Amino acid sequence: MNFKTTLIILIIFVLLAGAYLLFLRGEPDAEKLKGDPQKISEVYGLDKAVIRRIRLSYKDESYPTVTLAKNADGIWQLTAPFTADADQPKIDEMLRDLLDKKVKRTLEVTDLSQYGLDNPTIQIEVWMEGESPIKTFLIGKKGINYSVYAKEKSDSKVILIESSALDDFTKSPSDVRERTVLK
Repeated sequence: MNFKTTLIILIIFVLLAGAYLLFLRGEPDAEKLKGDPQKISEVYGLDKAVIRRIRLSYKDESYPTVTLAKNADGIWQLTAPFTADADQPKIDEMLRDLLDKKVKRTLEVTDLSQYGLDNPTIQIEVWMEGESPIKTFLIGKKGINYSVYAKEKSDSKVILIESSALDDFTKSPSDVRERTVLK
């Protein structure tokens, strides 16, 4: 191969690489430019330390509604469907799972039924202080890319979060009660 042929091949390679970078690669996604997706705790201003009560309600009637509340000493108690001590590490893990879920995407929608949010699979109510919940999260159908549709009840937007939420929050009373005989 002579110098002229090598130079022509090099020019063709540079032109092809330039065309790829200019035309085929395209603009970076706006979501990728924003950085990491935000956590639910950041989006909705929730802090695990000030949450005083949680209620989990289910569409599946084989699961009873589970209510957990902190007592005066800051210890979690199962208050419904029966009263018992709660498994503290499991409750902390469940709260961490809720608050640390990443909001993968936000959608503007009008019809909640197509996302399973008109009759949610799971409803999670969170109290800080007072008689009414500060936030109510609705968990709906599974979406794409290992996601599930969710919505904060008062928010107009639907969010996509990790689909592990369905498993993380499907808890029976026996799943969250303290199982040790002696403390």
